[in-house]
Amino acid sequence: GTSGYVWHIDPIDGTMNFVRGVPFFSVSIGIERDGGIVAGAVLDPLRRELFHAWSGGGAWVNERRVNIGPARTLADAALSMQTGARGEYLLRPGFMTELHRRCQKTRKLGTIALELAYVACGRMDLLIAGKGKPQAWWDIAGGWALVEAAGGVIVDLDRKPLRRESTHLVAGHGVVVDEFLAFFHETD
Repeated sequence: GTSGYVWHIDPIDGTMNFVRGVPFFSVSIGIERDGGIVAGAVLDPLRRELFHAWSGGGAWVNERRVNIGPARTLADAALSMQTGARGEYLLRPGFMTELHRRCQKTRKLGTIALELAYVACGRMDLLIAGKGKPQAWWDIAGGWALVEAAGGVIVDLDRKPLRRESTHLVAGHGVVVDEFLAFFHETD
């Protein structure tokens, strides 16, 4: 229509997990207006957690308000990853090995919407994602709203706002994002 709103809906984010019985999947809804994500929700049906946020309204898990985790160093960070064979992260010899050495813990849950929700509420400190092709907005719009409403940032590899053609993203507390991006660019 002409309202200026675009709804991005992913009925099952983490489809492979869902099909194989892995208990990490979610339902994601994000609302875009005039090119910006203004509201979002991510539902984890197994844990009965509804993560939701809107511009100016904060980020919530069910009825509890949440914020991005505290500023940490990369060495203290719990890192979540969504990587693919054609993404920049895997194309650099030795980068992933060194990244694993620099972070406290790494995880790969298989549902980017839920991983973004976990970043928003401080369960994860940083999410990196990249497959070498643009990320579908129905996968990230709900979690994107959460991260920003919780006080975090979600940017591309040049720390610019995400665009439809962005092939990689980094989300988390701004301090941790900046440290990760400095490390990433020093390995060029």
